[in-house]
Amino acid sequence: MNFIKRGVTSVIRKPGKALILLALVFVLGIIIAGAISIRQAVENTESNLRAKMSPVTMVSYDQSVLMAALKRTPEFVPEPLSVEVIEKIGALSYVKSFDYSTMVSLESDSLQSYDASGGQMMGFAYFGLKGVNNPDLIDLQEGRIELVAGRVFGEDEMRNLTFTAMVSQNFANENNLSVGSKMSLESKIYELSDEPIVWGPDGMMGERPVAASQMYEFEIIGLFEPVKQVREDNGMMDFQWIDTEVENRIYVSNRVANEIAAFQFNEEVKLDPERAKYSYSYYEPLYVLHDPLDLEKFKAEVQALTPDYFTVIDTAGSFDQVAAPMRSFQSIAVIILYTAVVAALIILSLVITLFLRDRKREIGIYLSLGERKSKVAGQIVLEVIVVAVLAITLSLFTGNILAGVISEWILIDQIAAEQASIDDIYGRSVMFTELDRMGYRSDISSDDLLQNYAVSLNWVTVFLFFAVGLGTVCLSTLAPIVYTTRLNPKKIMM
Repeated sequence: MNFIKRGVTSVIRKPGKALILLALVFVLGIIIAGAISIRQAVENTESNLRAKMSPVTMVSYDQSVLMAALKRTPEFVPEPLSVEVIEKIGALSYVKSFDYSTMVSLESDSLQSYDASGGQMMGFAYFGLKGVNNPDLIDLQEGRIELVAGRVFGEDEMRNLTFTAMVSQNFANENNLSVGSKMSLESKIYELSDEPIVWGPDGMMGERPVAASQMYEFEIIGLFEPVKQVREDNGMMDFQWIDTEVENRIYVSNRVANEIAAFQFNEEVKLDPERAKYSYSYYEPLYVLHDPLDLEKFKAEVQALTPDYFTVIDTAGSFDQVAAPMRSFQSIAVIILYTAVVAALIILSLVITLFLRDRKREIGIYLSLGERKSKVAGQIVLEVIVVAVLAITLSLFTGNILAGVISEWILIDQIAAEQASIDDIYGRSVMFTELDRMGYRSDISSDDLLQNYAVSLNWVTVFLFFAVGLGTVCLSTLAPIVYTTRLNPKKIMM
């Protein structure tokens, strides 16, 4: 009888020991299966939620790194990203489209801002201009605004100093403007003063001496409407000020924005020569990725192209907020997995060794009859594997079901506890980025997480579980095999 038949026959003839081994592997397998199922469920949930996020990112200063650098070297002056580096990043395979903007602010005594909340803006005379380099506006491509009248910028307007602008329909209505209308905005540089800024009862800033000013006249070539976003903020944050900012945003070419920025910078240097060490030319680059799941790869590429005080900002703020409990739970599951594997190795090794001690005479007979030790070891492994495969198969389904029930219950409690800890004293979420200010936000709520979280069996989970389970069982037979191969058949049979 070969060792394979002997192994199968041994399992059948000794059901008591086989059942003990089956029960041990089954219990340990449930723990391992549950931990693996939870780990895979978290990864699948994260992938599904990330795939729903906006693929828009921006490269900006990493404030924590920058502050640390300034603390070490107070005279340190961070260099802004050059156009060359911005375009190198834009040429990466992960990037679908990109643009970079110069942001400037102008004011007016005659134009009125539009208040998205429906109220009246008292004396608010400052307007943000957003320069663009790409005629196909990213905001338009990504559905943050819709063109309702007129046109976008032409290539000539991107290259030449042409004072044309795009404004929102509501802003235009507020000021009786339309496509083809002219509007005047002024750049004022105020004298430096140690006196605090005083705001009047009408919301206007108190009179301050003007050091220099420049008037600019713009022709309106297009009107847009912001696309209202459905925000699942549950009242945690008031986003109306973001809507107001978008409604009053004025799009111009970077050529125009840089002209205004240069004037403001030169006049400010006259007042404070120390400002000359800084650059007035600062671009805010925006990148749209082909796939949100490429974000980590994109970040790695950007890190290699930029100084360490730059970072990639994405729209994952709300995702990271709600995913924190899920990741904590995943970490616990990984710890349980490692602990269960180690425990299984120790327990199974001891149990199999004890079983073999009772079979010393049987093993001695095999060896005395000339059976090779490798075949005796193979018989032992086969006996264990036959039982283990059955136990692992049963524990796979049982562990998966228990993991689904228990993990979702624990996850709900963790989400509630985490949410309470990250809210400020006013009960509002404190997660906020520059992309939120620009109108890009991927709102992912705790409900979204729970709806997407599901412990299920797929081929990855099954393969991983069987690989870990059978690998653990095989490793646990090493000590018994060493014990067997060291037996002396003469001493056993004496």
